[in-house]
Amino acid sequence: WSILLPIRKKSSISGDVKKMTAFSKVIKREGLIAIEQRIHSEYPDDDFMIFGATLLTAGYSPDEIRHMLSDAAEHTYERDMIQSNILQSMGGFAPAFGMIGTLVGLIIMLDKTGSDISQLGPGLALALITTLYGVLLAQLIFIPAAEKIRQTCEIQRFRHYVLMEGFVSLSQGKDSIAVRDKLNSLIGYSKEELFENE
Repeated sequence: WSILLPIRKKSSISGDVKKMTAFSKVIKREGLIAIEQRIHSEYPDDDFMIFGATLLTAGYSPDEIRHMLSDAAEHTYERDMIQSNILQSMGGFAPAFGMIGTLVGLIIMLDKTGSDISQLGPGLALALITTLYGVLLAQLIFIPAAEKIRQTCEIQRFRHYVLMEGFVSLSQGKDSIAVRDKLNSLIGYSKEELFENE
């Protein structure tokens, strides 16, 4: 489940910025093919990084790379948000199903009031418990899980856009300082991070 995965933090995106800065130096020394090989070895499970490296080495223009990576980022975001949307819907439906259980319980309880009035209190308590379960499931499980997944997807999409700008800068032949400053302008930086890649 995605809700169990840690949310990607700014520090890890800063690590991606350092990698893109290092890649610009590798391109100057060894060429584009070396970048594709390095990304395949260092990010074997990162489809977005691999796709960006493929576009970079295929010779597409910076505008084409930006357009295709932007589409890839948005489509990935839409697919990943399906889980969040489902859980959000379940959070909306849970109290309603709890109310249905309460109504069924009340019907059964009222049907028995003519025979034994002493069962009215316990029967009402049992009928209302389904509403409690519905609200608890919605507010403690489904809605928080949906929000966690949404936050994770938003941060992943932001990372993809940072990487997209990195690949665009690499395709433009910018040096490592220009790449670093461009990407740091997107994520913000501390004074310690500002000059550490020089």
